[in-house]
Amino acid sequence: MWGNAANRTLSQGNHANEVNRRIQIIADKTAQDLKTNNNRELGVPFSLKLDIDLFQSGNIHLGQAYTNGLMLTLHLAPDSSVLFQRFRDKASTGGGATTMDLSNSMYCLRNLKLEGRYIVPTPQELKSYQSQIPLNSQLNLLNDIHADQDNISYTPQLNSVKAMCNLYLDKDQTNNLNYQQPNFRLPVGLKQIEHKKDNLRFPFTYPLKVQPNYESLVESGEGSINPSQYLKRENIMGDIEIRKHFERALLGGMEAKRSSANMRRTANNLEFDYRDRTNGIYSAGNAAVEGTAVATTDGVGNQLYPELLGLGVDYTYGVGNSLNYINRDYSNTVHSGVNAGSLLLPVDRRNKSELVQTFVKYNAALNLQTLVKTM
Repeated sequence: MWGNAANRTLSQGNHANEVNRRIQIIADKTAQDLKTNNNRELGVPFSLKLDIDLFQSGNIHLGQAYTNGLMLTLHLAPDSSVLFQRFRDKASTGGGATTMDLSNSMYCLRNLKLEGRYIVPTPQELKSYQSQIPLNSQLNLLNDIHADQDNISYTPQLNSVKAMCNLYLDKDQTNNLNYQQPNFRLPVGLKQIEHKKDNLRFPFTYPLKVQPNYESLVESGEGSINPSQYLKRENIMGDIEIRKHFERALLGGMEAKRSSANMRRTANNLEFDYRDRTNGIYSAGNAAVEGTAVATTDGVGNQLYPELLGLGVDYTYGVGNSLNYINRDYSNTVHSGVNAGSLLLPVDRRNKSELVQTFVKYNAALNLQTLVKTM
């Protein structure tokens, strides 16, 4: 991929899919023609803030009486977690972007530099230095869903839990060039969810429902129809309450003032899921989301609309509360269309199980002298 200087940055935001996939990875066509990794025009510069709880809690004492040093280890994700095909299903013949093969593609990082701040404290500052520092940590747990009614349960053994965030991926979405791995969406055909503590509904004493959902019948001028017959596919999912609770769980009880994620991405993903397939391709007789007819040589399932959606519960309530989960169970009961095979669901997702990644956000403390973390 190559392009003009104006679209070789990360500044496109919500419109990145319309400008150039996600990020321009080759600076110009000259560097592409050289086919070398040593050209200085290859790639784009970027910077990332290391999201590590130890770095978010003030200064770290590196002296011999304290941590006595610091070592950072960076792990690169496999190519299939970074690169992906434009379409999930693509035509076996014809030209265009659908014939691009990513099987031998790779990415590389060069000239990495770690920037930080090194301070030499005065004797007075050392005397007032606190050995205990607070940490805003998170724990990652894995599970999976194999049926349309499923319950996952954990005993975190943490005494100050702030939130639970559950993210979902189709079973074949990981390490697969044909699917975009960073695209986290709600479980297919989601109908309702129940958060529980010790097998009792908490903090909501009622199930959070998606209304309408893919099984709802709606009265129209022509009788009862199913939402899967809607022209606008986003009307299939009435998930605003679930979105709000997930947003609060993700952001510490607060709601985002602005976001690049919106219903348009959900609408486009649902539209691409439900599109008709003819020999594995999208037939020319249908209209695309943007109103342009699509040729039979194009693919189906545009993957350039990544989302970050999930099922979450917040215990901070925006005022810093937390919940004790020592010898206490958290469970999450999901009613959906996962692995249900329903003809009302997209053909690409209705027969798959899903992977659940649960992030437990909690408060902890670290003693920099004994290096003991209290959770």
